[in-house]
Parts: sequence; structure tokens; C-alpha cells
Amino acid sequence: MATETQRQQALIDDGFLDNLGTDSGSDLDLTPVEKIFVKWMGQLLLAFQNNLNTLKDGREISASGNLSESIRVEYNFEGNAYEAVFYMADYADYVDKGVRGIGPNNRNNTSPYRFKHAFPSKNMQKALLLWVRQKNIVENNMPQKGLKGRFTRNYLRNKMRAQDLAIRLGVGILRHGTRATNFKQESLDEVMAQMEAEMQKALSNTIVVNIQKDFR
Repeated sequence: MATETQRQQALIDDGFLDNLGTDSGSDLDLTPVEKIFVKWMGQLLLAFQNNLNTLKDGREISASGNLSESIRVEYNFEGNAYEAVFYMADYADYVDKGVRGIGPNNRNNTSPYRFKHAFPSKNMQKALLLWVRQKNIVENNMPQKGLKGRFTRNYLRNKMRAQDLAIRLGVGILRHGTRATNFKQESLDEVMAQMEAEMQKALSNTIVVNIQKDFR
């Protein structure tokens, strides 16, 4: 099943957005300016996702990819007003602004958010354990059925090591906090100036055409 990212990119790549409204029987009958707005809002959605999935200062912003996949956009046109509303997972603002730690070595002094507990919750441990396994930091091979002795001991030892590592990572995050990623503003900076320039050009062309028709 295609992801939202893939669907948006496919619409942009195959020129579908350039042909919106050309069929008089289509429910999607957009003006040239509206087409530009829709196209660039699709680009903004892709920019959000790309910035979340790109390494920053050698660290992952969104390790699981769940946040980037949660993003969707809805459009609304009323007269000369163009509105796009972006929806994303409820923890997106924590990722964007970061969270202040509770220890003396806190790395984030600007976030409006702050951790309240010094020990990771079960949900946090579970998420970090999944990350440890995905990165194969600790070997997690299941022992073959029927094997005992050192095979089972190695598996249990590595399982305990992974759980211990997840807890230690959680304690470190809570103490030091998480840095701001600013993925929202960075994405807006990448897209908005180009969109505004193209929309202004389209509006100018539209005005010229209308004047020429009125004075024929």
C-alpha cells in the first residue's frame, strides 16, 4: 500500500496537478493559482517528511518514521483566501521544539516542554527497546527450538542487555532532554518563497489576460 509521501510525490511527478480542472466534468475545477497552491502544499508536506527522515548533526530526528507517515494536508479555498491545514501526530511539537531535561546537563533551554520524571515509563522503555532491536545494537537472535545450554544463555543474556540499554537510554534522554529540530520552520523556509513567487507571477498573468479581454 502506497504511503502518503508516495501518493503526493506520484501526483507531482506525473503532472496530474498541472491538469486539474481541464475536464469540465471533473469535480476538481481549480484556477491556475489554486493549482499552484495545491502543488506547493504537496511539496511542503514532502519537505516536512524529508526533514524528519534526514540525519541532523549525525542523529536521527524520527527514528521510527511514524511521525512523518502521520502527516496529511487538507485544502480550503474561499474567495481569494487559500488555506492549507496540516495534521500530524500529537507529539510532533515535542519533536519540533524539543523537550527540556530535568538534570543539571540539560541540553535544551528554550523548549516550552519539560520532562517530569527521572525514570522512563514502560511505554518509553518499549519504544527504545524496539529501536535497539531495529538497529541491531545487541544481537537478538532467537535460540533454535530444542537447543539449551549456552544458546539459551546467550539469548537471555542479550535480551537482558537490550532491556538494560533501553532503560539507560531513557534515563539519559530524561536527564539531558532532546534538542529542537525546527523541522516545521525549516520546511516552510524551503517552500514558501518559491510558492509565493510562482503565485504572484500567475496572478499577474491572470490580471493581464483579463484586462486584455475587457478592452478588446
